[in-house]
This record gives sequence, C-alpha cells and structure tokens, in this order.
Amino acid sequence: MSLMAWGASALGVEVSWLGDGATWRFLPGTSEASSPDASAWRKPGFDDATWVAGVLPLFYGEALSGTVIQGMPGAYSSYFARARFTVGSVDDVRSVTLRASCDDG
Repeated sequence: MSLMAWGASALGVEVSWLGDGATWRFLPGTSEASSPDASAWRKPGFDDATWVAGVLPLFYGEALSGTVIQGMPGAYSSYFARARFTVGSVDDVRSVTLRASCDDG
C-alpha cells in the first residue's frame, strides 16, 4: 500500500501537505491502535512516539523503495498510519483529498 499524498483545495489552489518522502508513523494492526479509546490514535495529541517511523510506500515481499513491513504475512492484514502536517489557516481550506495507491501483488 502506498498513501501518496494529503492535499487540499485552498482558495482555489491545490496545495500538498504530505508527499513523497514525508515521514509517517506506522503500527501493525495486531490489535487496536489505542486502548481503551479506540479512536484516540486519530486525534492530534496522540503520542505515537513508540510507532515505527518511515517513508511511504509501505511494502513487504517485492523489494521497493520506502519502508519494509516486517512479519506481516500470516500475522495481520492491516497497518495503522499517522503523519503530522501543518495547515496555515483552516478557514482557507475548502476540501481535503487523500490519494492512495494499492498493489495486492
């Protein structure tokens, strides 16, 4: 899986907050990413310092550039991913788009 970019339409101009080479934090989907509040990991103040840091794309098996996922086959089928970015003024944002690309092999 490769999450390619977070971007937005701001005042009619497309901007990119995260692109190729951006650092993300990852956690294998062997259990909830946060407990007891399963949605806490989605909030800005969540501490993801213990999560693995790397760049996209994530991959296993076929060698690609990016971050290799260790131990996934047969152990889990999902991955949690977080990235930090700064928005200048939320009042200027009209829409937000996540572009993603997947290859199931």
